[in-house]
Parts: sequence; C-alpha cells; structure tokens
Amino acid sequence: MGCGLAILAGELLSPQRWYWAVIAAFVVFAGTTSAGQTLMKGFRRVVGTLVGIVTGTVVALLVAGDLPLVVGLLFVCIFAGFYLVAISYSAMTFFITVMLGLLYSLLGTFTPGLLVLRLEETAAGAAAGALAALVVLPTSTKSLLRDSVDGLLERLAGFVTSTVGLLADGELVDLIDASRDVDADLDAVQTSAEPLLHRISPRRARRSDTRHLVRVLTRCAHHARGIAANAEVAALPADRTLAAVGGRVAANLRRLRAVLRDEPHPEPLARDETPAAAIGRDAPAGLDERTRRAVNHLTQLDQAVLALARPLGARIADGSH
Repeated sequence: MGCGLAILAGELLSPQRWYWAVIAAFVVFAGTTSAGQTLMKGFRRVVGTLVGIVTGTVVALLVAGDLPLVVGLLFVCIFAGFYLVAISYSAMTFFITVMLGLLYSLLGTFTPGLLVLRLEETAAGAAAGALAALVVLPTSTKSLLRDSVDGLLERLAGFVTSTVGLLADGELVDLIDASRDVDADLDAVQTSAEPLLHRISPRRARRSDTRHLVRVLTRCAHHARGIAANAEVAALPADRTLAAVGGRVAANLRRLRAVLRDEPHPEPLARDETPAAAIGRDAPAGLDERTRRAVNHLTQLDQAVLALARPLGARIADGSH
C-alpha cells in the first residue's frame, strides 16, 4: 500500500523521478517494527534530505567544473553515508543527497530545482509509508515497548536465578553469555522506546516516564554485567542469605511482569527484609575482593528493581512507589 501510494504521488510530482518517492516509502519501512519507528524514520529522512539539499546546492555550485575535486567529494560522501548508516539515519540521508548533487554536477545536469524535486518526492514517499504504517499495520510503539520490557524482565529474573546457582550451589553457568543476552534485550527496549523519546514526540509526560524507565533498566543491565564479571563458582556455598535475596529479586521481577501484562491483583514488590549487604557475613574467611564486588552489584540490582516500581506502576509492600 505504501509503495502504491508513493507511485501515485511520485508520478504527480514527476513522471521521470517517481521512483524517488517509492524508494523513500520502502526505506522508511525497512528495519522498523512499529508505527512510531516508521514515522520517526520518515521524519529523519525528510530532515536529512532538506539539509542535504541546501548543502548539496552550495557545494555543487562551488566545485562545478573541477573534476578531481568533484570525484574526491563524491567518494567522501559515499564513505560517510555508509559509515553513518548505523549511527545517524539523518546524517546518512544528508550525505547521500549531497552526493546526488555532486553526481548531477559531474554529469552536467545539475539544477537546484532537481534537488528540490528530490525533497518533494522524499516527503511524498515518507508520508505514504507513514500512512500505510498507521492504517494497515498499526503496531503501536507502546505495545512494542511493553513486550520488549517484559522480555528483559524475564531475562533478568533468569539471570538472578543463575547467579544464585553459580555462587551458592556451584552450578556451571556461563553468566557472561547470560549478561550478553540481557544487553541484547536492553537494546531491544531502547530501540522500541526511541520514538517516545524523540523530541518530536507530542507527549512530554510519557517521554519523561519512558526516559526514566530506560535509565533504570540500563542500571539493571550494568549491574548484571558487574555480577557476571566477578562471580565465581561456589564462592558462597550454601549461603542462605544469598538464596533469600536472589529469590526476592527474581520474585520482584516476576511481579513487575505481572503488572506490565495487566494481570489481575498483582502482588506488591517485597522490600529487603533480608538485605543484600548481609550476604557472606557468616563466611568464615570473609569475602574475597571479586565476590565482594559481585555482591555489591547484586545489592545495587536489588535496589534498581525496586526503582522500576514507579515507572511501571507497581506497588511496594509498604505502599510506597
């Protein structure tokens, strides 16, 4: 549907350059999984094209007739466009637009109006893609974010359970790989949340809440990495405090998932009746430095999980948020 609308709009603007609109409609869909991501990508493409038109016109007029300089700048734009594709979509679009100006200058067919036509075709294609995203496959950003957060909470609960198994029971668990899985799920959350965090998002309150949620989840992932880097097999054999703390943190993560999925009557989060700082106090030889760091990260993870109560709308046992 998006490409069909883009063809119609592109033909109305220019029977020779209609494919620019189709390309824009197709590209704004590529790699997106929600309507918000499609809208944001379309906006960035139009902005990059607009700035690229101004710059491309000036550069093309300044270097017209200087073949070595034009060819050199062409290669610079191609390199920058491909280098920045994973960093900034607007910047990539900017360099591609400047490259087109230089290319048409090299062919002797450059006019400022040609780049203006590209902006019009790009805007038409982006609009067609956005309309299709909203009407045909209206996957909301909110639901996508909810699912990605739910996946991360599930992953963190499994990570905490594995941590207890490795430290207390001597289970052979690869926490490094497990922490990488946590990071991968965090990346999914950040990608899902990006449309809500963008400055063009109309809901400032939701933007603030989402930013806080992502910040706390990032803290959780950071402490998971810290645990993975320092935890050693059977460093705290049969430590009852570790088992209690780990069980509480994993249970709190499951309660947060219940709130996130709108389950009826979710249980409130439990506070630290058994503080994580008490782990290892009864160890005859005390804690070595690496185990101490792992316990410290577990303590911080415990606190970060409780901090998720406010952005997710969960209750804590004493009634605070």
